[in-house]
Amino acid sequence: MNKINSRSQASYRRNVLVVLGLVFIVFLFGLLTDISEKIWSITREYEGWQLDESILSMGVASFAGLVVIMRKMLAIETSLAELNARWQKAQQLAVGDHDHGEYVIKCLGCGKFQVLGDQWFSYEDFVTRSQNSDDLAGVCPSCRNAPNN
Repeated sequence: MNKINSRSQASYRRNVLVVLGLVFIVFLFGLLTDISEKIWSITREYEGWQLDESILSMGVASFAGLVVIMRKMLAIETSLAELNARWQKAQQLAVGDHDHGEYVIKCLGCGKFQVLGDQWFSYEDFVTRSQNSDDLAGVCPSCRNAPNN
């Protein structure tokens, strides 16, 4: 979980630096070309069309889009953290690291059973070995490596 948080923090910092860099580049471009004065003169020329208000509207819409994107990124990062936690929990259950008895994974390809994360048994061997267990679905290594038909 710490890897995800440090990665997302680094990604967030990088994104902030990129945005600040782009703002600085636009500022330098405006400084060198006097673009803001040209825009102001165009908006004065077409005041009857309310062009200055449309420029303000585009700026507000851009900022609103940025807020929506940032919120969506946060939601995605939260979902990924939850999925990672669930995956770790499933792996712990698969190798028998729990207090509720012995969990077993059944191969969806050939029907073999995995007990304690390393041994795969045929159905007959599994029934003779275990009477009280909870089954999970999975795929054994031989079925995982078999070519798709």
